[in-house]
Amino acid sequence: MSEEKQVDVGYEEDIDEEELAMEALGRLTILAEKQIEAEDYITELENKIKEKKKFLLKISQDLLPTLMQELRFTDFGLEDGSRVELKDLIFTNIKKDDEPKAFTWFRRNDREDLIKNTIKAELGMKEDETALLIADFFRENEIPVEIKPSIHNATLKKFVNLELKAGRGKDLPDFLNIQEFKQTKITKKKGK
Repeated sequence: MSEEKQVDVGYEEDIDEEELAMEALGRLTILAEKQIEAEDYITELENKIKEKKKFLLKISQDLLPTLMQELRFTDFGLEDGSRVELKDLIFTNIKKDDEPKAFTWFRRNDREDLIKNTIKAELGMKEDETALLIADFFRENEIPVEIKPSIHNATLKKFVNLELKAGRGKDLPDFLNIQEFKQTKITKKKGK
């Protein structure tokens, strides 16, 4: 019989279960702390971006337009070739509470073309085919339906802009929140 030689690779002696568990817990803790650090850093950056955006609005909607108006400038160029223009803009919306009144007004004034409707119905599973025939299905099966009219912000803004330019701004109802303001727009020279 040949003599079996045992090879000692030292695994059993080197492996300490408790030490391995502590090492894994240490890595786990380090990674969790790194995540907290990254989240805090991102929150800090987001707060700085909010502050910078407020500052940008102050310059572009207040300070620069005011000075340009004082100097009677509508546009000017910078040394690097960029152009600064003074724009007349509007913001408009309809308050949630005023929506029913607004939709009635638009319909009575032959502007229902501005209204977009969303119909929402609750259907069960495996009713995909029914969804394709939804209009007939509502009538035949008396399924309750929610109809939600809306006017897209860009559509409303375009409508108000046209009315103001046509000199009919005074005819617009009070429930339309309209804010006219000036803002500068800078067009950078291409290649910059």
